[in-house]
Amino acid sequence: AESDITAVTSDMNNMFTGVIYYKVADDEEVKCMQWNYGADGEIVKGSASHNFVDGVCKKCGDKDAMGVTYKFYNGVYYVDSYSKYATNETLTVFGTWDDGVNGEANVTFIKNGAFSGHTELKKVILHENITALDGGVFAGCSNLEYVSMKGVEKLPLVWFSSLDHYGVYSANDVTNNNFLNCGKLTTVVVGKNFECGAQMFKIWGDDSLTACVNIYAEGSESECNITLSDDQNQLLTNTIYYYSETESENSWRYEDGVATKW
Repeated sequence: AESDITAVTSDMNNMFTGVIYYKVADDEEVKCMQWNYGADGEIVKGSASHNFVDGVCKKCGDKDAMGVTYKFYNGVYYVDSYSKYATNETLTVFGTWDDGVNGEANVTFIKNGAFSGHTELKKVILHENITALDGGVFAGCSNLEYVSMKGVEKLPLVWFSSLDHYGVYSANDVTNNNFLNCGKLTTVVVGKNFECGAQMFKIWGDDSLTACVNIYAEGSESECNITLSDDQNQLLTNTIYYYSETESENSWRYEDGVATKW
């Protein structure tokens, strides 16, 4: 199984490709960079590398956490943190996870401050299973431009103690500042019934920042019910674009998977 084997291609080991295959149990499927014995004792191996697209290998289906730490709590997973060494400009946060111990389950919320201060991030896609941001999630992500969070119907300003998953925290605090000082954020994709509470898109201590955030609702104007608080949400332009398959005023569509104004 995967271990701490170390092997390098330098130091005159120039016949070594650098690829290491790890043996799987007899009842397991052989995936990328894995091997097992075939029916006649021959070696059966998977691909020598993954081909990750949006964090999922197209060859074997394995997921790349891309620096995200998923933790298990009360039957679900949540995003606990993000590696300080991560360099991704684009990040996909999965809707399900399997830590190898608790089995596969939905990822439903993001812990307070999980991505805060990651100035390398420009585009983040949250799976629709994720329904809650616990405050400060993207605070200080000064180069963030695009966020899709269609599963998040509400961004309420509440104390942690009112959350169903309060047990992940050691102290009580509030869920504000999810997009604090995200001065380049222009596109936030939400579902048809999105409610933004106070102090989510706040400007604090930086007079150079101005309103920049437009809301892209994934439904027509007649289908949607969008509520935006004007209490310390200075980054909001209060402009709402509605999804349309055909060109019309104040509308948008997907172009190569990206929300784009008509």
